Amino acid sequence: GQFTNDIKGLSPGQGNYNPLLTQKGKVRADLFIYRDEGGFYLLIPKPFSEIVISHLQKLATLSRVRIAETQNFAFLQPQIADLPFNLDKT
Repeated sequence: GQFTNDIKGLSPGQGNYNPLLTQKGKVRADLFIYRDEGGFYLLIPKPFSEIVISHLQKLATLSRVRIAETQNFAFLQPQIADLPFNLDKT
């Protein structure tokens, strides 16, 4: 995988922290992956967004993945206890 934590095992409503890795294991970016009923969402800090999108688009041609950028979210900086999903390594 390209991420450090398991995302296939996430249930809807769960998420976890994942660095995005190169094939040699070097960290390219930090992000959170959140799963809901419709699929997975990547919460990417703006400075890393182009790196992550470019990296994943190269891999998307090998699978049935659709990558789309959205501006439909507003993000706050809540305390960890206030997050609506579990950040444990599940």
